[in-house]
Amino acid sequence: MKKLYSFLIILLALIASMCTGTNDNGVPIRSIMKIGLFDSLAVDYEDDARRLPENLRELCDVLVSDTRDCKHTFILEPTLYRIDLEKNLSLKTTIEKGGAKNIYNPKVIGKLIQKHFEELEIPKIFTERSSSSKTSLEQLNSFLKINSLLDSIIIFNENSSLEYYILNGKKYRIFTTIADVRNYITSILCQSPKTNFSFLINPPTLNEQQKVPLTLDIKEVNCETGKITLVTTGGDGSSIRFSADGLQKGSHDNEFIIPKSQRKGQVFNFLAIQGEITRKINYTTSCPQLVKPTIGRQGKVVSTLTGINGDLTIMKGSEGCDLCTRYYSATDNLGRIHEVKEKNSITCCPCGKTIEMKGKTYRMECGESGNRLALVE
Repeated sequence: MKKLYSFLIILLALIASMCTGTNDNGVPIRSIMKIGLFDSLAVDYEDDARRLPENLRELCDVLVSDTRDCKHTFILEPTLYRIDLEKNLSLKTTIEKGGAKNIYNPKVIGKLIQKHFEELEIPKIFTERSSSSKTSLEQLNSFLKINSLLDSIIIFNENSSLEYYILNGKKYRIFTTIADVRNYITSILCQSPKTNFSFLINPPTLNEQQKVPLTLDIKEVNCETGKITLVTTGGDGSSIRFSADGLQKGSHDNEFIIPKSQRKGQVFNFLAIQGEITRKINYTTSCPQLVKPTIGRQGKVVSTLTGINGDLTIMKGSEGCDLCTRYYSATDNLGRIHEVKEKNSITCCPCGKTIEMKGKTYRMECGESGNRLALVE
């Protein structure tokens, strides 16, 4: 009985610990937040003092997750960086010295954090315009290399119309609201509580990317399937739509299927559209001409469109059977593709085999004069 009682006490203690939204020691989980600025900070003025703007106060407020799979309280420890000036300011709140009795209660934590921000004065240097001689890309890469190699990077631009921001070849979502950022941070911390963050406000390379013109080109053409793949470079990072008159789309938006009859000597116009920018490219198909031979008896191939130059080489994966007719694609010595059909092929119907066709039974008979399907009486 005593063992059961002890077990229940331990179980209740564990449940209580989970409900507080803290870690196993009852302490809120802390995560480092680096807030990167590339130009002046638009501060709030209260009683002639420079205060942290409202959106950053909201960003750094206590985070509480109360979902079924994640019941935690998270505290962000922010540091403000003027990346262009190589200056920083710690915004960290010392919750434990706040004088409150219940420092693990999320509401108490939130009040202490906001009280700290209300009293914190921002140095004037953070409000000065940028005068750095370095390029913005140099500034950003230097900051990330020194401070943020293992951080989760968050791009924020509340006035952006773009969906993504490309940094060193990697695509990042552009957040436009603090609420979305906080939800994202909470979801990341629920999965990996030791994650730290770099929050980049209006990174200047965004404007540089917009100056890179959008280009459209043909990446790949598959003459066997008719699939043609388009590729773009540059642009502003937003979504791109592709189109081509009269062509069916492939499995991806930048793929199209060219019919067999149009794979040589046909001109197509392809378009890539990004916002108000449209890029156009003309492409003339140049696949080898398909030669359709007539079908001779006993599998002999006789071409009426053009002669077969040399021996035919069967193209891998093109063979098949339609009842007793064998078909495949093959190339001659000039590289021309021939579509071949062989009637009464013993490859498909071995000698003596019977098949049902149109309600009647036939048997493959093989002889010196050739192969034929004979009706079985």
